[in-house]
Amino acid sequence: QNATDTHSGLETQLLASPHPYCNNLTVRQQLSFTHKSVNRIKLDFDPQTFLEEGYDFLEILYIDKDDVPASQRFTGYEFGEHYIPGSSLDLIFTSDATVVAYGYSIRATPITNDDETYSCEEFQNDPGRKISDLDPQTVQSSHPYCDNLSVSQDYEFVNNAVLKILIHFYRETSIEVFDELTISYYKANGEDVSNTFTGKNFEDYTIESNSFHVEFISDISTSCYGYRFTATPLV
Repeated sequence: QNATDTHSGLETQLLASPHPYCNNLTVRQQLSFTHKSVNRIKLDFDPQTFLEEGYDFLEILYIDKDDVPASQRFTGYEFGEHYIPGSSLDLIFTSDATVVAYGYSIRATPITNDDETYSCEEFQNDPGRKISDLDPQTVQSSHPYCDNLSVSQDYEFVNNAVLKILIHFYRETSIEVFDELTISYYKANGEDVSNTFTGKNFEDYTIESNSFHVEFISDISTSCYGYRFTATPLV
């Protein structure tokens, strides 16, 4: 009934009770994102979330922007979307001796400085980069992206030991069906390989090269969160 989760990455995490939950519960969950650029956590409550109103409670504790302990308390249903300052939170859920309900399910997404300052204009004009170290690199659009975009970027790990690159998409990645992300590269034998992505729920895959090219095109209407993936060099 007690859990502590610490994450160094920027992936969305799920906080959830059993469905339905039991009577006489006291559950505590602690969540911490250790990435240095995280400054907020977005909490997105599943529409099915329901707690017996006035008797069962979900409390979220955190440190506010003035370094003062603060909390938000929920009971009932229709909680929507909330933002918590900082990079960690404590969640405490209590139920009484009678009546149970669906419970809670929350997607907790870390928000970084990059998310807030990487504008559509900056995204449009970002040429990519050459990387001299062997650390994983985050490649992303603005969030959300804008209409009428045409972005072209090149990424290269210049260390000669790099033979392949693992591409891992974050779960929040979503691209409107009329917009396209294309990642292309050349194999050692000169073969041109490209993969185009639209929609959501993309699988990890490996690039057989030390470099890749990114193209992103959006149409004149409707935009989504955009994309975020890590490119990890393999030696």
